[in-house]
Amino acid sequence: MRPASSSPPPSSPPGEAAPAAGPPPAGPLPLPPGEGGGSLVAYVEAFVSTVKTLMADLSARYPHDPLVDRMKKRIALAADICPITLVEFVGSHLYPYRERIYGEDDSFFLDNAYEEEFERATDAEKVAIASHLVPKVKQAWRDATLDEREIYAELVQSLLDDYIEYLSIQVEGPAP
Repeated sequence: MRPASSSPPPSSPPGEAAPAAGPPPAGPLPLPPGEGGGSLVAYVEAFVSTVKTLMADLSARYPHDPLVDRMKKRIALAADICPITLVEFVGSHLYPYRERIYGEDDSFFLDNAYEEEFERATDAEKVAIASHLVPKVKQAWRDATLDEREIYAELVQSLLDDYIEYLSIQVEGPAP
């Protein structure tokens, strides 16, 4: 299960209507809705929701960046067509860094140029997009307030939690 976390500030003051749908507001990101619920589908849905939340925030921070917009669209398409592929792709890149992610050590991310990962990749288009997005994500982290960083950390930890639960269900099978 996920570690206990603090909730972000409400999106609107008590008694007021929630803002209309649209780009996410600047400031703290909402936490994803799911806690997994124990089923493969619930963990995949929670994972995809979190990835979309993070990508929507990046898109709001860089609204005129065509590669950010393209990646947001590709993630939405992947989530619709084959969400498990999205879980496996993103999760497999987070998993090797799990100890540092849970330890909230951002230096592994900020100090890493990911050259080895890019060299091992076989899809030139993915490398081009990733090599453009990684600096954007790093800049978003640097520009974030301490509260936003805490929420980003919780979101990435929840991605890792859901991926690990997904893996355990794949290996052990669903609970009776």
